[in-house]
Amino acid sequence: MQTGNIRNCEHYITEYSQTYNDVGLAQSKLWQKGTICITIAANIAETGILSFDACFPDSVIGVVVNKKIADLDFVEYLLQSFKVNLQALGKGSAQDNINIGTFKGKLFPFPVIKEQKKSSKN
Repeated sequence: MQTGNIRNCEHYITEYSQTYNDVGLAQSKLWQKGTICITIAANIAETGILSFDACFPDSVIGVVVNKKIADLDFVEYLLQSFKVNLQALGKGSAQDNINIGTFKGKLFPFPVIKEQKKSSKN
């Protein structure tokens, strides 16, 4: 899966453009269906939820949601709502980028899970 697949998806990633052979797969992390993908280079802060198990390049980070305390759809929508802020944090280098450190120390509003589920259905 590539960053373009994330950029072009509508909430859920349902398509991919490349696959690994057995050697490539053995050298990569296989992320599970339901992982939130966030692009961190070039087209930064694009998000989508995997609808299948997949590997992705280091220009993408994966977020695994603890479903006991957070709703998957809510978290992805929340990240989308902060997209402009995240993009602004990535400005200033030759190529715009963010990394996992961009998220450290950031506080995001998380209502109780019942409210998250209610919000993500609207």
